[in-house]
Amino acid sequence: MTELIFHNRTKSEGKFLYFPQEVLDIDSEIDTSSLSKVQLDTLKCISYAFQMKDAENSFSISDLADHFDIVLDTFRNRIRGLEKLGLLEPIPFRFGNGDKGGKVTCITFTTGSNSTEANSKKSQPIVRSSISDKSTNAALIASKRKASSELCAGYGLAIPPKQVLDQSEKQIIRPKGSFPIEQIVPPGKVSKKSIANSFKVVTENGTVDCKVRVFSDSRIMHASDLQNLLGVYTLIYNYHEWMLDSYRTEHQFPLNQTPVSLNHLLRIRGMAPNGKARERMRESIGAIYDTTFDLFDLANLAFIDDTLEPYVRQRYKCFEQCTPLVNTGTTGAPRIEGDRVIFGENASLFLISLPEHIFKSLLSSNYVFAFPPSSLSSPALIFSLYLRFRSRITSNKQSKDNNATYVENLKKTYSDMGATSTFGNFKTTLVGNLKQMNKANDEHCTSSLDEDNQVIYFNLWGYHGSLDLIDLTLSVDCHLEEMLHCCNVTSSSMKRPTAQNKLTAGLSFHEKMNELIFTDAARVLKPVLRRTTVTYLCVKDRKMVLTKYNSKDEIEFAIKVIAKASTLPIGVVADRVSSDLKGLRGLYIGDENRELNHDDMDTLLLLCGLKYKFVNIVDLIHSLNKMTSIHRDIEDVVWNGKSPSSKLLQVTQLFIDPTLTGQQGIAHSPTINLPSFD
Repeated sequence: MTELIFHNRTKSEGKFLYFPQEVLDIDSEIDTSSLSKVQLDTLKCISYAFQMKDAENSFSISDLADHFDIVLDTFRNRIRGLEKLGLLEPIPFRFGNGDKGGKVTCITFTTGSNSTEANSKKSQPIVRSSISDKSTNAALIASKRKASSELCAGYGLAIPPKQVLDQSEKQIIRPKGSFPIEQIVPPGKVSKKSIANSFKVVTENGTVDCKVRVFSDSRIMHASDLQNLLGVYTLIYNYHEWMLDSYRTEHQFPLNQTPVSLNHLLRIRGMAPNGKARERMRESIGAIYDTTFDLFDLANLAFIDDTLEPYVRQRYKCFEQCTPLVNTGTTGAPRIEGDRVIFGENASLFLISLPEHIFKSLLSSNYVFAFPPSSLSSPALIFSLYLRFRSRITSNKQSKDNNATYVENLKKTYSDMGATSTFGNFKTTLVGNLKQMNKANDEHCTSSLDEDNQVIYFNLWGYHGSLDLIDLTLSVDCHLEEMLHCCNVTSSSMKRPTAQNKLTAGLSFHEKMNELIFTDAARVLKPVLRRTTVTYLCVKDRKMVLTKYNSKDEIEFAIKVIAKASTLPIGVVADRVSSDLKGLRGLYIGDENRELNHDDMDTLLLLCGLKYKFVNIVDLIHSLNKMTSIHRDIEDVVWNGKSPSSKLLQVTQLFIDPTLTGQQGIAHSPTINLPSFD
């Protein structure tokens, strides 16, 4: 055989298969009756590799093991077993850079002595090996995966690769902004299909309890499902990050429908992808999709956080759509069982659409919230407790230990978390979960029991606390640096675990991203546009009013203040303010209805002896636009070089605002009085 050269491979990818043949039909080429079930399954895996081979007709052994969720060492042993039978043989090759294979082997399928013709001449058949009950049904898996891949392609999507899983295991994320679902879902399973609950909302009148009704046709989602939901957010985020190169090449923008791998979700939850685990995960995804939240009480509250606005509707769901990708032409077709329609019970891939505001935030917000990767594999009650600490404890960088203490009675914790069990069961479960934390072998998730004083000391990813089993009191400190480190956040200037959103910059090439950012900026800045002014309401206790006659320095100063108050990138705020100012009208005079530009207004005020910072420019524009009797006088001053008439001088003095005298603020506006910006 002529020596092969592989240009697209490296030694780090390890042993691989090579397929020189145009057609591979294992069943017709060899006598399979003498092979064990495990050997047949391994050959089916090889058939799948033939179908999915790359441009150089090759496929890595490690990738093949990953595709079928087989432990790599186990799969290598199976491959070696086929080599001993003569069904696979090594062939010489070298890499494109001139390196020889070394320890890396290239193997190809061959019928060898096990061909159909050779075996027909044998008088003694080979004794068939025993079948392991735990062996993977590779043929079925290959069929499902091929069908899922084809269905993904039908939506113009690619099946999620291992790179998506690798990135997702490094950091768990969710979109920025308020997320009341974290407060609403109960920590444990609920037998009822409808419950009432409440969550805290900060309003203009203080913090209040907002009532909510939760219901589902199957079952209500709980804290374990919330862990799965964060896993879904993470996989969706990393899938679109992996697709960035393709989006740039094709000048495409992500659609709000993303393929999510069941096996990937199990991996980041710390679960082995076996049959039972997959069944439970499918059931959980169904519960997330079915659970509906009636947040009607929000509409009656003057809440401060504008990110709550998308939840002001009676029927909020965490998934807009959730479609199992299965071949409906076979056993995957929907069927009726009793009063239920069964669909997707064997799906390994789901096509998920998020609520529009969640998906937009995932793409266009400047940052995302980060969580410890190991938090998704913790008990649901421990995860709920961690979320509670995150929302209630603010680290104090001025304190000696960079922490702040939070104390709470355990009965209040039980009540606020909406636990559906009795308090006694809640306490027993919590104590048991805290005692078992050390089994996770996570140095940032530990516990110890002081038996003499009956106190459990614990560390939940930077939240160090104690539970007094006699007084039933929780006391918790936030160790800021450790808390951020556990979330893979490295910036020492942060007080919250947030990470830079890579999708925002990665998708900046597309005009739709600019539209999203622009729309999001408008929602946060809350601009009120009039004919001659724009007012921004995002700065607490102040109205930021601008006209088209503000100076460059004044506008830049306003942008800094607005950006700090809104937490938006200063460039986004600048673009939004610039766009708003372009749409404003100024002072129009004369028969030709000619508008005064910025220099013209400077000339008018200067020759009339007025100073910008003492003039109510808003009233001046409104009034002079209507006072047509002095328009000729203004024309003479601004464009004809004449001195102002006594009438014009008298009129313009009316717009001196004594309340602005001696105050530091942005000129032209009686409503702005800002402190120095640092």
